[in-house]
Amino acid sequence: MKTDMDGCDFPAVENHAEHIILTEWNSLPNSFETMKRFAVALLTLFGSSYSCESLFSHMNFIQSSTRNRLSSDMSAACVKLKTTDYQPRIIRLAEKMQQQVSH
Repeated sequence: MKTDMDGCDFPAVENHAEHIILTEWNSLPNSFETMKRFAVALLTLFGSSYSCESLFSHMNFIQSSTRNRLSSDMSAACVKLKTTDYQPRIIRLAEKMQQQVSH
């Protein structure tokens, strides 16, 4: 592990730099409120643009010419499923299902 001059342990240089940036950011007085708002708006601009482009790409895939009969509710549900971080535990779900029994 890396350490700074004060002997604090940091797992990586990036974490140390992030710590310094956040410390300095939080130490700014309230008189810099406008500058803070501008910086937040500027820094979030690129992430939100990527999110919008990604969402439109998913929507184009879902609302393709072969699936043009989806209702708006169904389309919204498909978009939510496509853009969520939810990871189902398939093995656990499968264990709870009853196997098909031969007649």
